[in-house]
Amino acid sequence: TDREPSVCVCVWVCVFHMIRTICSPSFCLSRLLRRSNHRLLFPPNIHTQTAPSASFPSSSLRPPTLSSSASPCSSLNPSWTGRRWISIGGGNDPSALNPKPVTRRQKSIVDGGSDPALESEVRSAAIVGAGSVGSTIAIFLLQAGIYDEVYMIDTNQERVEGEVMDLSDASFVSDTRIRVGTYEDARRSSIVIITAGAKQRPNETREQLLQRNVHVLHSIAEELLPVSDSTIVLLVANPVDILTMLFQQISQIPKHRVIGSGTYLDSMRLRMALSQKFNIAPSAVNVSVVGMHGDLQIPVWSGAQVGGVPIQYFGRMSLEEMTELADSTRTKAYRIISAKGSTYYGIAACVAHLSQGITQDKHQIFQLSIWSDEFESYLSWPAIIGSKGIVKPMPLSLTDEERRMVSKATRQIKSSVQESLSGFSGHMNI
Repeated sequence: TDREPSVCVCVWVCVFHMIRTICSPSFCLSRLLRRSNHRLLFPPNIHTQTAPSASFPSSSLRPPTLSSSASPCSSLNPSWTGRRWISIGGGNDPSALNPKPVTRRQKSIVDGGSDPALESEVRSAAIVGAGSVGSTIAIFLLQAGIYDEVYMIDTNQERVEGEVMDLSDASFVSDTRIRVGTYEDARRSSIVIITAGAKQRPNETREQLLQRNVHVLHSIAEELLPVSDSTIVLLVANPVDILTMLFQQISQIPKHRVIGSGTYLDSMRLRMALSQKFNIAPSAVNVSVVGMHGDLQIPVWSGAQVGGVPIQYFGRMSLEEMTELADSTRTKAYRIISAKGSTYYGIAACVAHLSQGITQDKHQIFQLSIWSDEFESYLSWPAIIGSKGIVKPMPLSLTDEERRMVSKATRQIKSSVQESLSGFSGHMNI
């Protein structure tokens, strides 16, 4: 008939696709894996035994059940011995499962107990201060899911309990648990993020905050110490460079484990401004702001690059344009505070990104408040950081004017710390 050629074509097309599918490497691999899983789940001594479909009048005919302490394939693969299996469906039919060995931490949770040996394995972060900055950092950490537990600590117990209850409603986005913590929890945490401090008032400089925030920082240090040998302390409260050096002097924690958020956010603000000016992705812009977070921050224009090209050649920027961008970046926080009272989204994003780099030991570069042997002071400077703290500061080639401004910033930091320590020398009990 007239339809026979079309029918033949359809049949051959179907046959061709079937042959190609059956002979494809992915199909063969899936069959091999399926058969391997079948053999693992049903060893000969289990799979060959059958049971009646209606009832089980005799215990000898009852299908064997898997032990809660050993897998059916422990005899086939000794590495599985002593592991347990998670039953998703709640039944005894292993064919419906995709079994995975239960970790020690999961076993502890399922059994409803706690294994003290797991304390060192649990990745936790403690946030001191349940204000706008601390709470926003907490939600960023919950979304990132980089910690097993996040603790929030504050002197206002009612406030911190309310924040934790509110944040717990968002904890479904990851497996991170959030709860009200204590300083005992903070001492064992991987990182302690100190955000507690007086809010910056409109038109108030960061240096004017110092005398009010030193009292807060001193009380935190007395409660927190001593901390674990692996704990990293990150200060976010302003003036961050001064408070970071002050906390290190008070606590005597090794300098490479006491850091501040520094000019990380300022560097990102300048990078965003340059990307918008040149209509290019922010990731293509490389620029650092150093010195002292605030009025004495210094953009390192001599090392700024766009796609590896020095910014002087890429953008043909004049000195006036550079100064305008630098001033806009430096005063942005003041404009935000004047409009809404405080800043917290940008710094929270910076802290979350920094925490992830530290926890995962990525050895990334951030512009942080760190100790500098060259300047014999803490200051904001780009450095490589990992899970054990600062690895090393980055070398920067500064112009004479940039170096003069950095020296001025470090003198300000050191003098402020010395004045603060002299005022508290008779009160320290650490």
